[in-house]
Amino acid sequence: MSEFHKTLMGQKYYNNDLPALIKSITRLCEAMEAQNDINEKLLKESKKNNNFKLKEINERSHPEL
Repeated sequence: MSEFHKTLMGQKYYNNDLPALIKSITRLCEAMEAQNDINEKLLKESKKNNNFKLKEINERSHPEL
């Protein structure tokens, strides 16, 4: 098995399959990072909106405050 890299199958694996796999995983990670950035922005926006709504509800419920 230590001669795998010398076989046609081994050469294909190291020259084509493995680099393609690495490229695919890299693209997947980049897509996940981009989605995480979007989710983080949406969460911050949602929290702002919820805080505004809570403040509005409190002001309506307790106008003296």
